[in-house]
Amino acid sequence: MFRHWLLAFALCCASVLPSAAQVPAQSQFRYLGVQDGLPNPLIHAIDQDREGYLWVGTKDGLARFDGGQFKVYRHTPGDDRSLPANSVTVLHVDARNRIWVGVEGFGLYRMDDDHNGFTAVPLLKDESALDIWAIASDAQGAVWFGTFGNGLFRMAPDGAIRHFLPTPGQPGLPDENVLSLAFDAKGTLWIATSSGIVQWRDGRFIAFDNSRLSSPVVLNLMPDPDFGMWIATRSGLNLAGPDGGVQVPEWSAQLSEARVMGVLADTDGSRVFMARRGLNRLSGGRIEQLYPGDLFVAAFRDRSGGFWFGGEKGLLRQPAAWRNFSAIPVGGKQPGTLRNTRIRNYLDLGDGSFLISGNSDRIDRYWPRDGRLQPFPLPSSPDAPAMVDTMIKDSQGRIWLGGDRANGNGLWRFDPRDRSLRAWHSDSPADATLLGPTKHLWQTPDGTVWVAYYGGGLQARDPDSGKVLVDITPKSGHGLRFPDTEGLFTGPDGQLWLVGGEGVLRWDPKTKRLLPVSGAPDERVYSALLTAPDTLWLGRLGVLEVYRWRDGALHRADAVDAGDGLPAVEPSGMAAGRNGELWITSQRGLIRYDLRKRRVRVYGIGDGLPGQEFADRPPYLGADGRAFALSPSALVLFQPNRLAAAGEPPHLVIEQAAVRRGEDQLLLDHRARIVLEPGDRDFSVDALLLAFDDAATHRFRSRLSGYDPDWVEMGVSGKRSFSRLPAGDYRLEVIAAGADGEWSAPTVLHIRVLPPWWMAWWAYVAYAGILVLAVYALVVFNRERLKRRHRLAMEVQERELVLKGSEAKSRFLANLGHEIRTPMTGVLGMTELLLSDPLPEVTRGRVQSIKKAGEHLLRLMNDALDLSKIEAGQLELDIQPFDLQVLLQDVHALLAPVAAAKDLRFDLDIAPGVGQAYLGDSGRIRQILFNLGNNAIKFTAAGSVRVTVTSLSPKGLSIAVTDTGPGMTEEQCARLFQRFMQADGARTAQRFGGSGLGLAISKELAGLMGGDITVVSTPGSGSTFTVNLPLDESAAAAVTGPESAPAPSRAVHARTILLVEDDETILSVVGQLLRADGHVVREACNALEALAQSAQARFDAVFCDVDLPGMDGLELTRVWRAQGMRAPIIALTARTQADAEQQCREAGMDGFLRKPVTGAQLRRALESALS
Repeated sequence: MFRHWLLAFALCCASVLPSAAQVPAQSQFRYLGVQDGLPNPLIHAIDQDREGYLWVGTKDGLARFDGGQFKVYRHTPGDDRSLPANSVTVLHVDARNRIWVGVEGFGLYRMDDDHNGFTAVPLLKDESALDIWAIASDAQGAVWFGTFGNGLFRMAPDGAIRHFLPTPGQPGLPDENVLSLAFDAKGTLWIATSSGIVQWRDGRFIAFDNSRLSSPVVLNLMPDPDFGMWIATRSGLNLAGPDGGVQVPEWSAQLSEARVMGVLADTDGSRVFMARRGLNRLSGGRIEQLYPGDLFVAAFRDRSGGFWFGGEKGLLRQPAAWRNFSAIPVGGKQPGTLRNTRIRNYLDLGDGSFLISGNSDRIDRYWPRDGRLQPFPLPSSPDAPAMVDTMIKDSQGRIWLGGDRANGNGLWRFDPRDRSLRAWHSDSPADATLLGPTKHLWQTPDGTVWVAYYGGGLQARDPDSGKVLVDITPKSGHGLRFPDTEGLFTGPDGQLWLVGGEGVLRWDPKTKRLLPVSGAPDERVYSALLTAPDTLWLGRLGVLEVYRWRDGALHRADAVDAGDGLPAVEPSGMAAGRNGELWITSQRGLIRYDLRKRRVRVYGIGDGLPGQEFADRPPYLGADGRAFALSPSALVLFQPNRLAAAGEPPHLVIEQAAVRRGEDQLLLDHRARIVLEPGDRDFSVDALLLAFDDAATHRFRSRLSGYDPDWVEMGVSGKRSFSRLPAGDYRLEVIAAGADGEWSAPTVLHIRVLPPWWMAWWAYVAYAGILVLAVYALVVFNRERLKRRHRLAMEVQERELVLKGSEAKSRFLANLGHEIRTPMTGVLGMTELLLSDPLPEVTRGRVQSIKKAGEHLLRLMNDALDLSKIEAGQLELDIQPFDLQVLLQDVHALLAPVAAAKDLRFDLDIAPGVGQAYLGDSGRIRQILFNLGNNAIKFTAAGSVRVTVTSLSPKGLSIAVTDTGPGMTEEQCARLFQRFMQADGARTAQRFGGSGLGLAISKELAGLMGGDITVVSTPGSGSTFTVNLPLDESAAAAVTGPESAPAPSRAVHARTILLVEDDETILSVVGQLLRADGHVVREACNALEALAQSAQARFDAVFCDVDLPGMDGLELTRVWRAQGMRAPIIALTARTQADAEQQCREAGMDGFLRKPVTGAQLRRALESALS
């Protein structure tokens, strides 16, 4: 009985696997190793949980594989929930989806439900670190544990543990070393020990006749769903059939090693036996060995049919989809391989066999039905081909071949009936071939054989004589411009059509020309396929187009491009399947286009192909369901119907849901309703598609009800994040598609976002009350608000009036200053001229009084202008490096003579450590010191005035001006710095004069520099004014300003000077001051007169008023500079604006003087400009 069953098994394997004469075409296996994230290459065990995760026990930790990456669990010091050690020797997932692991040296552990930790499971109270060798479980939830040295344990579904040990004289365990456990199809537990097998059924042990085994030492039990139990013993493989019979298969001697560690059943009924070293595929009663030198320990078949083998080199994988492709490799080094090292073309002989050509003279004949492969020799000849690139079979059964010879191209015709071989080549005396590789052959219905030479052109030949009927080249005048033909075929009109660089051309036998096909694209076409008498597919770069032939023209009906998933690549060849799909070869893989679903599927290395590249020939699709395509490195075999059939949608899981709460990232339990607190942010969901094909082809979509109007694409990452969600209840649906494009059923997450406390029901009641109170408050306080608004409007209006008044005052003072400075120039200039002449003493005194009154008036005007700028916020400081010593000497030079005139001593004291140079506005500092010093001299009747300079911490200067005057009371000091106020009011003004602005302006200037002025005074003891200025020190000082340079006494050299001024008085005064220094002065009262004089004579310098009538001084200067005048031009102006000097400099002037001017100022300006 058992022999008949074993024979049935052998026949079953023979019916689905290749026969002895078949070619051993192999599908692809690939290793996953440490470089892919595996913790260690030595693998002990493999299993799969309910969700679809693959679990791998290794020498260095437990790994979980999701099809794209590994998550590793290892021992973590200080973490009681981590593994106690890293070597996981046994792994099992039970019916309740619990994960059990045996850790070497530490016994049994169970992974927690959240998959974030492990819990020790002591099977014995006295000894927890049992040596676990095997784990098995039944459908009811009971788990069995086999140990080495401690017998067998059973954990009931309620957790109760029962211990079994050998009992002499009673049925039970043969010994205490349990090496393997397995349940058969009937639910019987098989227990393998080092002394044989025993079974457990219906709550008791059942003895097994171990004498029938080839060895009592059973290493492994491997259940087979169809044929019983495979038993691996120390001496070889045994098979226990369903009837209890035990046999040693005859072919087991062909195994790579006697010790078999696992058996996997393929979907086609074949078996793969994993030996200790090597894999063994059973094929028609014989074993084909794979990886014979590799060490293997674990074998597993996942739920999708994929094979996994673990050993010393890592995880050897073969997803079920990879077995859709198999390959006959090239090279000819192994039996049953193609003899060429690169294959190029095939030819259907019509008898079920095909010729396969390549990069040599060898041609193989292949039968897809039974896999036979044998040489197809051509008659030996000196003109025989060295390489065959293209082949056709003509209507008489003769085979035409195109390719290369040793010294050029060639064309051959082989007649199988008499095995005659006729050759034509480029050196033939008659009917020679064209230049270029022989690329394409085709026979049209009229019998003409057409030959396309890549780069050479096209030939038509008589099929019987081989005579050339016509040569078509770019120069022959037959309508061919580009001789790089991509393909030949018979068009819907029965004539030759070709595709190439000109698009689509057709042969017109009447005109003997190639004509463009109307309606066809006018750019390069790489392939064409006529699927019906009126339907033509054209393949261009990244585009497939279908045309209808109607009324002598092509009409485009549809197109497939990148929007449908078609890669931007040249379609090399096309073939139509029986179910309406297109199969296309390309440089990026094998492409299938489903016309009904408009779905593109690209098969590549990730799908088990040996390579991405395919030859530029269409795939063969047989009527019996067999197909193949030419890869340069292999003949790739596949079944289109099997590939086109939609597989079971892969399993979609939610990997994790997380949210940021405060500063913490929290993981949420997505198996229940997710509740988000108010203030939670960055809620994210990670989805995984547990499919072990190419993870790069996975796609995810999600839709949040009440939030997304439609499905949202998530790309290949499977991650979706929400920054913040409004309060409410949501339903998040996630779907995914694998490489075949089939979308999974939605996985749904229910989410509730709690509202903040201010959105609770009682909060809305409070809001209603608050609203009532708010309305009442609005009514009550509306009048006050109107009053405040009116008061604010009045204040704004008053402020605007004040600002307008201030602006008007500033404009008035500026205009007044301009108007006063102009006549003041005449007053002070004339007094200076009078004083330079010999005068009687009484007259001289009167003139000096006029001069002092004028200077006093000028100071009053300057103080008023400064005050106006300060009030308007328009006073700008000129921050420049300055030499402190020079500045102090200038002040001393100005004030010492004044003090000496009152018989006062004026001292200057500079403390050690005071810097040499500082950054600041030296002119304003000089103004402050002059005001303070002048006041001290003014109010001191006898004694001295001292200026003391010290360093200010952390930076800056402290300058104290001390006098021995009358001193002041606190009340007087309090109003001292107020504008237009003096110590004793009008009495002080009557006695000493002054406007009361000097100290106020000085304090304002000190404040603008970041400093301050303080006063300490005691009546009868004098006063001390201290100026604190936080100035930065400078590495170098540049002393500027007219006051900083010593006044020359008289000009050394007489100069010729042009003076341009519209005011006659100023023109006279300034002219006389310049002539007093010996200069020759020419005068002009406007710009035109000045231009005329400058054109007639050459001047050494020019003094020019800015505000001239008509063309002003600035425009006049620009004209002079445009004319090439190089003489220095010095501005004379009564303008008081801060940017007046900058405007003059930008116009091209070299010097700047404000009216009124003195002779000394004129001399200094002239000398500076000329130098």
